[in-house]
Amino acid sequence: MLLARKDGPFNKLDDLLARPEQWRLARGDSRSVSGFVLPQVQLFLPHRIEMETRFRSEIVGTHQATALAVANGDADVATNNTTDFARFREQFPEEADRLQVIWRSEPTPQAPIVARRDLPPDLQKKLRAFFVSYGHVSGPRGDAQRETLKALHASLGYVAADNRALLPAARLGYQLARQSALNGRWVDEAARQARLARIESAYAEQAAALRGEGR
Repeated sequence: MLLARKDGPFNKLDDLLARPEQWRLARGDSRSVSGFVLPQVQLFLPHRIEMETRFRSEIVGTHQATALAVANGDADVATNNTTDFARFREQFPEEADRLQVIWRSEPTPQAPIVARRDLPPDLQKKLRAFFVSYGHVSGPRGDAQRETLKALHASLGYVAADNRALLPAARLGYQLARQSALNGRWVDEAARQARLARIESAYAEQAAALRGEGR
């Protein structure tokens, strides 16, 4: 989501999109799904705005840092997410009260836990069993685990998954690459189309591998 000050220079998304070069942006680094990828893919690139170049200035940092930047007047708009903003509200209630949400994305993909493919099978099974059972045991040990999950905003714990759990993240990467190619400057249209074709091919290959298709 995007955060702005309640008493800031604008309070509508249209004002931000109409004149991005007038505003100071606080965002996550380019690997952050909610801090960069989702707002870039779902909002800014469809409006032909590249986050890295179109704003007057930018601050790159954690979700806490970006929210504080807007709350303290060092930036005009910040990327964030509902989970981290809930933590921010608990830790900085006064600063959080200065902020308002002006845009929300579609839900972010769940964050999977991954392991190296070449780990011994027995170790992989032990790791899976540990995470799946975490927070579901009884007694003081289970109580402590449930408190840890609550602090992580993951009260429901973890469920078993396979490589298909990575498909939503792969699709986001594909969408970002495709939107960037569509908005980029090219020598000619043939070069753009060649780049788009490579993106389509790479994504199809990656998605097939994650689904367990092919060799």
